[in-house]
Amino acid sequence: MKLHPAIHMVCAAICLGLLFAGQGRLAGVLYVVFLAVEIFVSAVTGKQGNDTEK
Repeated sequence: MKLHPAIHMVCAAICLGLLFAGQGRLAGVLYVVFLAVEIFVSAVTGKQGNDTEK
């Protein structure tokens, strides 16, 4: 399963910011929610990260 690289990087940056701000639990929850949504969307659409139709 490939994740959308740009969205993944933005979420990782937000989570790191929260982590350094002392909000480690919130960062962990946000990251898990992001991964769950990404997996759900790829399962529903049948597409993964960088798939392109030809």
